[in-house]
Amino acid sequence: MISDNEIAQVVGAEERMALGYLGEGSKIQSNRATLLDYYNQRPFGDEVEGMSQMVTSDVSDVVETILPQ
Repeated sequence: MISDNEIAQVVGAEERMALGYLGEGSKIQSNRATLLDYYNQRPFGDEVEGMSQMVTSDVSDVVETILPQ
């Protein structure tokens, strides 16, 4: 039989791993931030002066199309 203390340790360790997985600096968090930038039509940051600065709304258009009304 597992003691309450052992259960608390296992749950605590799992919780720390889960928080770290989605925490600051994680790959998933970075991807989410990039995708949100695409959705909000923000510039990429590598624009060249004198060249087109156009950013399309393709990502937000598709997302808005598939969302329920």
